[in-house]
Amino acid sequence: AVAPLGLIAAVLLVGFAWSAIEHLASSRTGGPSLLRSLLTGVSAAILVALVCAPVASSKAFAAFNCRAYDDDSAAGTSKAFLLADSGVLCWESAEHDEIVAIAIVMIVLWPIGMTLAFAALLFKCRAAIETQTPTPLSRAIAVLHREYDPQFFYFELVILLQRTSLA
Repeated sequence: AVAPLGLIAAVLLVGFAWSAIEHLASSRTGGPSLLRSLLTGVSAAILVALVCAPVASSKAFAAFNCRAYDDDSAAGTSKAFLLADSGVLCWESAEHDEIVAIAIVMIVLWPIGMTLAFAALLFKCRAAIETQTPTPLSRAIAVLHREYDPQFFYFELVILLQRTSLA
């Protein structure tokens, strides 16, 4: 669930580097603005996040997927083990506590954080999208809204919520 973050960072870095190389190769004077350089990789980074979010969310939620087995049927006790790794005792081991802590961070980051980040970007660009007067930011996040009519610019969020809840 953490690996996609490195990929997203790499995509943003490559976009930034590409913008710098493109500027150096051209005859333009003055450097590219920091914002323009950062926006170069945003579209690809969003695409990577859209692809990875359901899988990363599913992996994070797997930390809570335990199966109980009878420990002592006469006493009526049972022990639960993690389905993803049957060697991990659920709710009673330090190892599972650590897995759950990491999973909570990943859940906040992926299904909640990505959705909120995309919502913030879309609503920041709402006027530009609805009036169809693109800004550099609305062009950079076009992967989130270009497939929909302007009044339904937010619909990719609905699809993302559906994909992460079903994964």
